[in-house]
Amino acid sequence: MSIKIIVQSIALAGITCTTFNALADQAGDIHVHGKITLAGCSASVTSGQDLDYGSVPWSSLSNSTVTTLDAKDATLAISCTDAKQAAAFYITDTREGTAANGVNAPLQNGGTNIIGHSDKTYTFGLGNDSGNNPIGNYTITPTAVTVDGKSYNNYGFLKDTSHISTNFNVVNPLNKWSYRKTEDWTATDGKKVITGNDYVWTLAVQPQISPQKNLAMSGEIPFDGVAKINVRYW
Repeated sequence: MSIKIIVQSIALAGITCTTFNALADQAGDIHVHGKITLAGCSASVTSGQDLDYGSVPWSSLSNSTVTTLDAKDATLAISCTDAKQAAAFYITDTREGTAANGVNAPLQNGGTNIIGHSDKTYTFGLGNDSGNNPIGNYTITPTAVTVDGKSYNNYGFLKDTSHISTNFNVVNPLNKWSYRKTEDWTATDGKKVITGNDYVWTLAVQPQISPQKNLAMSGEIPFDGVAKINVRYW
């Protein structure tokens, strides 16, 4: 029973051009050429790429409400070796449409509820059971980010289906909201988007399992979520 986190792609491609200029005389030609490119970045999930929850006993599930499992961390690393870049990410759900209704919950016992599980724009799916019932949901909550080794506590977000805009809202503190699937997120200092060479995001992944009464218990019920992270830079 697992949740997989995959880096899908790196967006904002380089710009390439070649220009030729010829002087037509008997001495020959002069060629003026080159190319203009963006500095490159790479991204990977360096830990927590496959979060295995093993066997969840049927008897441990509530009959009337969702059961929240322990959050586990994944780490997203972005490296821009040529020059300092701003970088943002957005996440897509390969099980879209299978997320069950949930209830906001803290990431740790005694903590403050994180906004996420109760709104399907925040939740990712775990697939359906044999009766086509949603097995549960999970949220992805960025809890920490470092840029070039320095910690920041704010993120910027924007809603842009083309994933091109750089006009981010920059005032939100981490650890209050889960990632929302309609948004791109970037690191900020509370005033502006940060540029850097190396970004490390800590992402808390927290599943919830549907109530017993909402599941078809005809045998084992495997759940399997896959989230794909897309990274863009400028």
